[in-house]
Amino acid sequence: VSCHPETVFATVSNTTVSTTTAVGNGVTVSFTIGFAFLSNTWVHVVRHDNSDDSDTVIAQGAGAAKFTVTGGNPGTAVLMGTAPTSTQYLVITRDIPLTQTTAFSAAGIFPYQGLSNQLDQITMELQNLDAGSSGRGGGGGGGASGDLPVGVANNFLGWNAAGDSV
Repeated sequence: VSCHPETVFATVSNTTVSTTTAVGNGVTVSFTIGFAFLSNTWVHVVRHDNSDDSDTVIAQGAGAAKFTVTGGNPGTAVLMGTAPTSTQYLVITRDIPLTQTTAFSAAGIFPYQGLSNQLDQITMELQNLDAGSSGRGGGGGGGASGDLPVGVANNFLGWNAAGDSV
């Protein structure tokens, strides 16, 4: 196995930014993505409307009610098909697939770039968990309390429909 010290791979910042909020004005359609990601398919947009306190998940694709990611893959900006109004804002997050995509072969060349990408992905997943954001609009990992209810011998841990421990 040969090592190529001249090859430099990207690393993820140690900051935990995984969400960008962009305020609408009825005109602007391009919004900078302020966090690292490895694929445009990871970008997730929710439009919040203050006038009725509603959230709408915006699909990725071409069209008035959708968004695209511009600037390559990974891109640098979200381009909305329709500008959010002055009562709306966008929550742009990364929705990282929790998969392991790099395969290592015992007899093959060591996949440095694949390992670097996988480590970057794991770092971003941990950042999302630390920030309490899964990127799926539901809060995700780190936002919940780590406190468990007091256990009772010979019983299962569980909660009722109201969320109380049983």
